[in-house]
Order: sequence, then structure tokens, then C-alpha cells
Amino acid sequence: MTQATQQAIHAGWLIDGSGGPIRRNVVLRLNRGKIAEIVDGENWRGPALDLSRATILPPLIDAHVHLWLSASADPEYRAKQCQATAEEMRWQIRQNLDYCLAHGVLAVRDLGDRHGLAWAEAKRLGSDAPVKIIAAGPGWHQEGRYGTLFARAPEAGETLAAACQRLDDGAPWLKIFQSGANNLKVFGQAAKPQFCLEEMRAAVAWAHGQGKKAATHANGEEAVRLALEAGCDSIEHGYFMGGANLRRMAASGVAWVPTLVPMRALADYPGLSAAERAIAAKNLAHQIEQVRLGQRLGVKIVCGSDAGCAGVICGDAVREELALLMKAGLTLAEAVRSATRDAATLLGLPGFILAPGEDADFLVVRASPAQLPRKLFFLDAIYRQGEADSRYHPPVR
Repeated sequence: MTQATQQAIHAGWLIDGSGGPIRRNVVLRLNRGKIAEIVDGENWRGPALDLSRATILPPLIDAHVHLWLSASADPEYRAKQCQATAEEMRWQIRQNLDYCLAHGVLAVRDLGDRHGLAWAEAKRLGSDAPVKIIAAGPGWHQEGRYGTLFARAPEAGETLAAACQRLDDGAPWLKIFQSGANNLKVFGQAAKPQFCLEEMRAAVAWAHGQGKKAATHANGEEAVRLALEAGCDSIEHGYFMGGANLRRMAASGVAWVPTLVPMRALADYPGLSAAERAIAAKNLAHQIEQVRLGQRLGVKIVCGSDAGCAGVICGDAVREELALLMKAGLTLAEAVRSATRDAATLLGLPGFILAPGEDADFLVVRASPAQLPRKLFFLDAIYRQGEADSRYHPPVR
């Protein structure tokens, strides 16, 4: 990709990823693929690419995906894909990466497949990947407990930390399943924690000693409390964690990925009974209220969709997650920040913010902010270092 030495982009609206006010009528002056300055467009007289009827924003990040899953809502198909071969899973991973690119999601954090194939794909593609993959490889769960499809268990008599060390594959994240899935029979019933505090703490300390971060699947007050006391870097899901844990997270700076979309999808899932769908809808409403409280307390909320779950499609799920975060009280700018700057900080990625000195990487949406995030489904272009990405093809209108 070549880069013009200097150019200018005239944007109708700019959402820069900082969470600050949306700016109207600005010009981004670029130099060698980077943003040199952002100025008021009112008095701009030089040549510029005219995007004055469009909103530009940083590329998006989905901080919780399972690339090997198809998101099919067909119960029979979902049962079959749980028995998929490694080659079938690789094909699905490639498909999901294409879906992410098509929706402006240019980085994902994959949190588990039983073969570690997403991590293998991340290493194979390297810098050539159209979508950056940050992966955990297979996660860890307790034998006989939830997580078999995404994780492995320590051997009998083996500690979690010892198992992590024995099968370390070099992935930058450690994924621990500390609870089960949400109960769809009894509202708010949390599963017992899978690992005791000592085991969790030792495993997280081992991960940090290796330069890794630790993500913990945890629902319910006790499971989340233990994960936080163990020193994990992010809480995944966190349903029914309660106000005390939200305050702990706000004080410690631990990131929370609340994954709202799956419960919205389960509320319409054909494989569930009417009673189960009603519980899913109730779970979603409760989680939205937790996000509302977390936002007020200053919890670092990061956008992650759990894409691959039934009805949760890679790429487009970020748009849905942003809409639900806004329903919970985040402004559009704050929701975008959760899927750009804050997600990038958690994953250790540069960029994903539009500011002087940063790469001129951005999405173009022919819409005003009032039409977002709905119109993110129809991106006009993806720019990388100031040039349109030829790998992206806008949808036919």
C-alpha cells in the first residue's frame, strides 16, 4: 500500500475514540499515512477528500469472540459444529474473519477453542491478517464443569498453574472458566466457582510472570469476587456480579466485558422454550442495569459480543453490542470508545483512536451520528494509513 505524502480528509462528523464530544465539520490533515493535525473545516480552502456528509470513526475491536463457531441459530447445526473437525473449524475461522472485515472490526480477541486454532491462525497470518487476532488458545476449566467446548482441564491432582505451565502455547492471554453459563431455568442462580482462590491466584501470577494477561469467565457474586481477588485483568460476562464487585472493579481498574448481545439473541432462540426465552430477556434487562451502575461508578467497560454464540454473528454483533451499551446509558461516543481506545488498551494494541500522531486508520459511514450505530451495517469505506483498503467491498445498496 502506497501513501500520499500529504493529503486532507474533510469529514462531516468525527468520533475520535476518546469518548469526548463528537466534532462537526473537521479536516484531518495527513502526512505519510499519519494524522498530522485535526482542524476546523469551516475555513479550510485546500484540496480535500470530500466526506462532508459522512461520519468517520476508528476501526472497531470485538474483545470477546469465538471464531470457530458459526452463530447459526439452528439447534441441529449447532450440535453438529460442536463435533467439527479441525479443518472445518479453520474454514469457519476464515469466514468469521471476513465477516469482521466487512463490518469494520479490524481486531478481535478470541477467547477459546479446544484446539487452539485461532491462536495458530494468528501466528500463521501475522501482520498480513486483514483482522488482527489476539488469542488465548484453549482455556482452562475444572474437569466435569462448564467449558469443555472451549477449554481443557488439569490432570487429576495437578494444579491449574502447573497445567498452564505444562501446556503453555505462548498465547498472550490466559482464559479461565471460573463459573458456568447463566441458568435459563432459574433467574439469577449462579453456579459455584470452579477453582479456589489459591489456584486462581497462582495461575494468574504465572500468566503475569510470562507477560500474559488473564481473562476470567465469571458469573455470580462469588465467582467474580474470587477472580478479582486473584488479580485477573478482565471479567468476561459478569452477570449477577452485584454492586460490591462493580465497586471493586472501579477501584482496581479491571476491565469488564459484559457481552449483552448473547442474551438478546437467546431471548429469540428457537432452540429454547418460551419460559427459557423469558429468563434470557430478564437476564439481559438485569445486565443492562448492571452496566448502567458500572458506568456511574467508573468501571472500565470494554465492548465484546461473544460472537459465535447462537445468533451472534461476527462483525455485525459489535454494532448490536454498541446499541445495547447505549441503552444502558453510554453515549454514542462512550460506546465507541469501549470498542476502540479502551479495547485497544486492554489488548495492548496501538492506534484505534483518531488523534495527531496516530495512523490514519478509520471507517467511513455515510450517515450522521444520530443514525449510529445502526448505519454501521453499511460502511462506505475502510481507510488504513490514509488509503482505502481494497480488501473491503461496500455492500450493494
